[in-house]
Amino acid sequence: METHRRRDLIGLLALLVAILTLISAFFIPEVRQILGLDRASVTPSVTQERTVEATNAVITPTENLEPTPGISATNTTEPMSATTTPIVVSRVIDVEDPSYRLTDDLPSFFTRFWLDDGAALGSFLVLDTEGVNHANPIWFNDELVGVVPGELGEQNRWETELVLFVPPAVLHEGENELRVEAGSVSNNYDNFGIRNLRLEVNRIAIPVRGDGVEVHIDNEVRHIGDDERNEWLLAQPESALYSKFFDLPSSSADNALLFISTYDVSCANLVSINDNYVGNLPGRAAERWADNLQMYIPADYLQIGSNRIQIAAVKCGSSTSNYDDFMIRDLVLVLGVEQ
Repeated sequence: METHRRRDLIGLLALLVAILTLISAFFIPEVRQILGLDRASVTPSVTQERTVEATNAVITPTENLEPTPGISATNTTEPMSATTTPIVVSRVIDVEDPSYRLTDDLPSFFTRFWLDDGAALGSFLVLDTEGVNHANPIWFNDELVGVVPGELGEQNRWETELVLFVPPAVLHEGENELRVEAGSVSNNYDNFGIRNLRLEVNRIAIPVRGDGVEVHIDNEVRHIGDDERNEWLLAQPESALYSKFFDLPSSSADNALLFISTYDVSCANLVSINDNYVGNLPGRAAERWADNLQMYIPADYLQIGSNRIQIAAVKCGSSTSNYDDFMIRDLVLVLGVEQ
């Protein structure tokens, strides 16, 4: 009798252990692995994807643009974050000296970059240039923002840290595109270099036209140059140098934006305020108007009372005697931009 009771007790204990083992197999990972019930957690499926968080935005130049032999170009940049605080963000393009050269064979440069947010304020494209003679357009997301700056036009002589204003409306969240084109005169493209491009996002606050102080410098259409153009609205040029005085009230001598509309700009025509070089006249070599282009005017270029703006036509291309011919209209200085 005692023997039967012992056997029944052992059998009951064995059954209890089996039940506990099965229960634990569904709750304890180690037991599942020992019993072979969780092999997928030990050996991942071959179709399982790895997710890698991207930390760099890849810059992809156009296929037809190759760096000059011996030049090392960095093709990554840190993601750019647009904030309301003026900051200097990572470079859009970082090209070591010597630089990319745009020529007849390679007349354009194209790159993409990423912004975590759009731009709420005005931004700056800062770059070095060499040998600029034509009006070489710069586009952000297919919007013309200006031309490559540079006033010397000499080969092998670099002008550094030149600035081009970039309106906030042309930048957006996500992927953006920057394109630089070599301007063409008499079927010949400009031959110039660019290097050390960087984009400073949200650099300055800008006024909205109609809200800020506006100084209307000239509302008339002007033909600048030295050739007669019978098909134009104004056939006869006034002069190769446009010069106009305007007054600023004592309370509004601050940083400013110059709004200007241009027509058929082919060369690197120079714009100055009170004998300070501001940049090259924005536009493109096409017989149609490019309206409301913007140029940034630093505060220390302006003065209370009388000021003078000058736009000088220059010679470029194969011509050594004729100045560029172009038209301008609607020159408006909008004040109230704070650094």
